[in-house]
Order: sequence, then C-alpha cells, then structure tokens
Amino acid sequence: MTRFPQLILGFGFGICLAASVAIDAVAGPINAAFTASVSTLEYLQPSLGTGCGVLPLAGISVGSGTASHLGRVAIVATDCVAPFDGKFVFSNGKMTFTAANGDTLRAEYMGEFVPQTGNVYTINGGTFRIIGGTGQFTRATGGGELRGTETLGSSLLEPARGQLQAIGTISY
Repeated sequence: MTRFPQLILGFGFGICLAASVAIDAVAGPINAAFTASVSTLEYLQPSLGTGCGVLPLAGISVGSGTASHLGRVAIVATDCVAPFDGKFVFSNGKMTFTAANGDTLRAEYMGEFVPQTGNVYTINGGTFRIIGGTGQFTRATGGGELRGTETLGSSLLEPARGQLQAIGTISY
C-alpha cells in the first residue's frame, strides 16, 4: 500500500517536468523593452582609411554603463561624422555592447548632434537597429531611439564626453 502513493507522486512529477520542458520549448523568443544608459568618450580623427569615404571625420567611442537584458556593459562604437550647417551628422555607426559574461549585442546607428550652449550638443533624430550579437543575442533584432548629449573637447586631441541613452525594443 505504501508503494502506490510514491508511484503516483513520481508519475505526477514526471508529467509536471515534461509539461515544463514543453512550455519552455513553445515559449519562443523574448520580445521586450530595451534600454541602455552609458557614459562615453568619443575621439574624432580624420576619416582617411576608415571606410567613411568623402566624409571628413571618423568617430571612435568607448564607454560603460548598463543595459537591460545585459546588466553592466562596456561599449565600443565607430561612426562617420560630417559637420553640416552648425551640426554634426553621424552615420554608418556600428556599436557593440559587451556584457560581464562576454555576450555581445551589436547595433547600427545614425543621427545628428545639434548645438545647445558652448560646446554642448544634443542628439536629434538618433536611431539604432539591433543586428545580432553573440551568446544569447546571436539572433537578436530590434531598435529604437538614441538620446543624449556630448560636450566637445577644446581640440580634436581631447575626447568629447557624452551621455547616451538607447530606448526601444529587443527580440532574442
């Protein structure tokens, strides 16, 4: 008699485990909000040999902060920069977020920096598009809006200091 309840309990556990595995398999990708907030240093240099074509400047940025789904991140980004009508238009941007566990998330971006006061510029019309990564982000997609500010250095030798926010969606 004591063996029968154990058998039922074991059988019930097996059904629950099988159902849990089936639910995980059916759950599919994660579709969620994505936010990132990072502090950056951007170094501008002449664009010769950088793949920016006729655009006069290339930007190389490094930074750190936090991003949803990744936690603490380090970023590296490159873009092509053209001064135009008092603004700085940036295009062909490529950014990589690296999480503490080594997973990466890659994005393309573009927009423009519009002057505010002094050497301070704000992002106008900034957008990003998630194009994959490594680890759990291998097939990641998504995108959204870039916001932030950048304070230019007194010369091209001094980096611009910025605060960048990415607000959008991610699927992975």
